[in-house]
Amino acid sequence: KQLVQLNKYDKKLEELVPLEENIKRPLTRLQNQLKQLTTKLQTLKDEIKNLILKKSKNELLISEFKEKLAQIAQKSAKVKTAKEAKALALEEELAKEQIESANDEIEKFENLVDIKEEEKEDTKKKIEQIEAEIVIVQNEIQSKLDVLENQKKEIYKNRDKLIERLMIISISIMKKSKNGRVIVL
Repeated sequence: KQLVQLNKYDKKLEELVPLEENIKRPLTRLQNQLKQLTTKLQTLKDEIKNLILKKSKNELLISEFKEKLAQIAQKSAKVKTAKEAKALALEEELAKEQIESANDEIEKFENLVDIKEEEKEDTKKKIEQIEAEIVIVQNEIQSKLDVLENQKKEIYKNRDKLIERLMIISISIMKKSKNGRVIVL
């Protein structure tokens, strides 16, 4: 009879596990969303840094091509043949095209940075919202978890008392069997 009661206590404790999971489910869902958004935010920050680096490299290219144009202008003043003039003109045209291309790339990177910055700000706002929701949900479920914890404590208390009684009975049975008495259960 007492072993059956002990088994009932164990079953009650097992039944509380899914109940606790159900209570915590909204909080777990929000925490997962927060984790995803935090990862997304870090990815956006990395992408922005990468785009700024690419823009800087293109700005460096532009300064190199401008320097090259200045050198071409100096050489043009010293040209002696039409062939040299034509070669310098081609070189100058190529440098101007490369500058234009680099400027286009810079503009593209600036636009991408602006888009990523906007997305980063939106993600930050979502993170703030979810953090606020987490606080609210934690407060809401805490009382339910407290009730559940009190139920667990009560079950454990009753279970421990039962185990203690079973131990006393077992010890008394062992003492009686040492005295040579026949024990019938």
